[in-house]
Amino acid sequence: MAPPPYRLLRRRSLSPLVITCEHASRRLPAGIPRTGLAELLACHRGWDIGVWEVAREVSRRLAATTIGGRYSRLFVDLNRDPSDPTLMLTEVDGRPVPINRRLTPREAGRRVRLAHAPYHAEIDRQMARRSAARVSPLLISFHSFTPVLNPARRRFDVGVLFADHAPLARRLGAALVRQGFSLRFNRPYSGLEGLIYAAARHGSFHRVPYLELEFNQKLLGTPPRCRIVGARAAGAIAEILAEVRAEAIHIGRTTAGGPGFGPVQRKYSSRCHGPEPAAARPARSAGRPPGPPPGPDPPADRILDSKVFF
Repeated sequence: MAPPPYRLLRRRSLSPLVITCEHASRRLPAGIPRTGLAELLACHRGWDIGVWEVAREVSRRLAATTIGGRYSRLFVDLNRDPSDPTLMLTEVDGRPVPINRRLTPREAGRRVRLAHAPYHAEIDRQMARRSAARVSPLLISFHSFTPVLNPARRRFDVGVLFADHAPLARRLGAALVRQGFSLRFNRPYSGLEGLIYAAARHGSFHRVPYLELEFNQKLLGTPPRCRIVGARAAGAIAEILAEVRAEAIHIGRTTAGGPGFGPVQRKYSSRCHGPEPAAARPARSAGRPPGPPPGPDPPADRILDSKVFF
């Protein structure tokens, strides 16, 4: 029997923390030719180097259910909408991706059924388990980024990406700084531009707070170094979870009768989700104006390599 197209740690946990890791692997499914792909699969274009080891360490320390992609992003990118033209790239950095050069609609649909749909269904299943248990989760997607790209140098350690939850992002950022990381918000990519598909899709649909963490691959050169980074990240996340419980900060939703994060102000991203279905729009009380939009991304020069960034 073939393994599922995702990796799953602590499937029975009901921890309030759920971790996803879309680019956890550089493997290809059986039967997919690897000719001409060795270099791409080995570099950051084929997977997020080191991040699965980081996610595993955080999962171990915080008993968090963690879902990771089993196959390379070159086969199908789990952090893209199925309608996104970059779902299966035909070339990367001017180099062809042989398995995608003559991709037919039928094969594209098969890959979505094989890997993309089951992965996201498992995230939904884990969210549903927590809903039934009256546990409101915090969803964090883990990724890593190359320190040098075309030819810009990215000198910070961690990026905290957000779309809807700026106060939570800033609190997690502060906790990461206390763990010794330098960081930026919405760098090297921005959640405000619809670039955190998996976290935004499931966080918005289930109305739970969600963020994405991007770790610099310069920190992740060996498994022991990855585990050190994971231990520090776990300390920061645990601090935020404890603060939220202790202070009852209203940054998410509350499930009636159970622990939660409070009501969420949600900004639906058409880039992540397509047109918003009527059923997904939060109801508003008559005559009650909508709440304020999320705060702007802080200026980069106040947060890069800085211990004080608010």
